[in-house]
Amino acid sequence: MRRNVLGAPNVSLDTLEGSTHAAYLDLLAAAEAQGLTWKVRSTRRTCAEQAEQYAIGRQPDDTRKIVTKARGCTSWHVTGRAIDVTMTQGSYDALGALAKSMGWKWGGDFPGFYDGGHIEWHPGLTTADVCPDPMHCEDGNVDTTLPVGPGPDPSPPPPSDDGGDAQGTSSSTPVAAIALLGLATFAAVYWSRS
Repeated sequence: MRRNVLGAPNVSLDTLEGSTHAAYLDLLAAAEAQGLTWKVRSTRRTCAEQAEQYAIGRQPDDTRKIVTKARGCTSWHVTGRAIDVTMTQGSYDALGALAKSMGWKWGGDFPGFYDGGHIEWHPGLTTADVCPDPMHCEDGNVDTTLPVGPGPDPSPPPPSDDGGDAQGTSSSTPVAAIALLGLATFAAVYWSRS
């Protein structure tokens, strides 16, 4: 089975969290059986790499399109549970339908932000489960070892209203609200120094 990976530094399937890697291989086999193919653009990222992605299109002189709503360590990419692809045969909608049927979250469903080439594998988990305080989740402190069995979770959490990679994170709890406020403060200070 081919791996469909481009030669960029952050696209190794070996950096994916174990259950995500196994679920991806199942998805790839099912996709190939349906004639869908793609190239993997990105897998695991560091918090700094995710912050760079978040900055795209947000600087005053940057005319590029915004590519993510997930700041720094709030992305599933940081935990090795997200993959970005570019379709080479078939549509993003077909990828999304197949991925969702196998238990994946699909970026085409993010409220207010379409990311058709983004898939995430974290059945039953929220970002708070793997990084309770995004302000203090340095790359080495993100828990990527939480056990997750193969196959879809029969009762996935309801989608959040903030979209992007932070799907499943609720901003209605006090802890999450405090973490988001801290993250916003960090981003404001960080970008004011740039």
